Amino acid sequence: MKNKILKIVLFLPLCLFFACEQMNEPELGVPFSKVEGINDQWILESIVQVDLLTSASQNSVDVTRIMLGDDPAEIEFSSADFTFDLDAKSSKIFLPESGSWSFDNNDFPSLINMESQGQSTSLSLLAPVRAEVDEYLYFQYTRPIGDCAVLEEGEGAVAYKYRFKRK
Repeated sequence: MKNKILKIVLFLPLCLFFACEQMNEPELGVPFSKVEGINDQWILESIVQVDLLTSASQNSVDVTRIMLGDDPAEIEFSSADFTFDLDAKSSKIFLPESGSWSFDNNDFPSLINMESQGQSTSLSLLAPVRAEVDEYLYFQYTRPIGDCAVLEEGEGAVAYKYRFKRK
């Protein structure tokens, strides 16, 4: 019995020594650029209409079949000169045709701000758009319907969730 206790007493410090050995953790590296992530040609894949005035349980409907059309819209974002060009083709889309764009924060964007002919449009990013990682550009555009007044800054009565796929 003394031998077992002696072995445990001698073996325990040895185990603790190796257990405390410093672990080599891999470096995370440089984060993927969101500015380079959006820099591409995108083709519209789906549209969901969201009623912002009703309860969250039943407030959206997929309108892709109605609004996408036979020839889906395409948009190109350039990170070289921060411009965009939209070709709506047969899609019903409520965005400007061309202009300049910017993120609200280039490292952690939550909004895409579009400027076109003196008009500003803000799009809420619904998912990250990173270079070499994300296949989709997914954002929400909020707008009032007809004569409905804007409720609060950036809020309207209806919104459209657009999902574009890299071309």
